[in-house]
Amino acid sequence: MRCAKCKDRQLEPPARLDAPPCWGCPDCGGIWIRDGRIAGAPPPVEVASTDPHSNMDKLAGLCPAGHGLLTRAQTHVGSGFFVERCSTCLGIWFDRGEWQVIAGAGLGAGLFAIWSELWQRDQLRARSAQAYEGQLLDELGAGLISKINDLADALGGHPKRSLALGYLLGRLRDERHNADEA
Repeated sequence: MRCAKCKDRQLEPPARLDAPPCWGCPDCGGIWIRDGRIAGAPPPVEVASTDPHSNMDKLAGLCPAGHGLLTRAQTHVGSGFFVERCSTCLGIWFDRGEWQVIAGAGLGAGLFAIWSELWQRDQLRARSAQAYEGQLLDELGAGLISKINDLADALGGHPKRSLALGYLLGRLRDERHNADEA
């Protein structure tokens, strides 16, 4: 089998007998796991360093078993990177360090979910919410956010919360009106 990224380099079999059925590229440090059999397994090969943001992540890979172009899916783990899978043999390619990041995030057992539209949509929602919270924190500050959260908690189950919100909006309008007149 040839490396999915180096293309002219032969993959080496696993060094450990207890390792999942995986092969590694001695040049780029990529890992090929046939049939996607990685559930709960320790990192399949030892690597010198981990770098899930290398230039290799930008390259489309070819199936080491000869089935053509690999299908890419963004992981959204950390700052995100792509993992590739063969739609024919279900083998999965990890660039150097990607398996360790996936396993560390607890995604090893459910890795095939990464290619589902539902998983991708949920990850995008979560990242958007996190970015929005970060923007609010930058623009409003932690003190005001804390006060707003306390008020939201106090009003959350209150039977007269609509009245309280109307009062709050009235106060804000009055303050803005008074500031405009001054």
